[in-house]
Amino acid sequence: NDVIQLNDQWVERTSGTLSIKQEWSGVERITETARVFLLWDKSRPVFSIEKSAVPDRAQLRSLRQWLRGKKPGHFLQDADAGPTRS
Repeated sequence: NDVIQLNDQWVERTSGTLSIKQEWSGVERITETARVFLLWDKSRPVFSIEKSAVPDRAQLRSLRQWLRGKKPGHFLQDADAGPTRS
């Protein structure tokens, strides 16, 4: 399973021995879809945070609020939030 870590400087995905890190300074905006948060530079997605990695709706709401505070973008309302792990 992938592990996603976020802090004020970067977001990182680790899967087995592979690790990918994206600094927030390289992210211009965020687009939320039913299944994922897409992090964009000026013209293309550079990172994604899958909602299936979020354990429950309360943590999904917290993540959405935190991401809204980091970068501008398009975010769904909670009723349209999409899947989380059960």
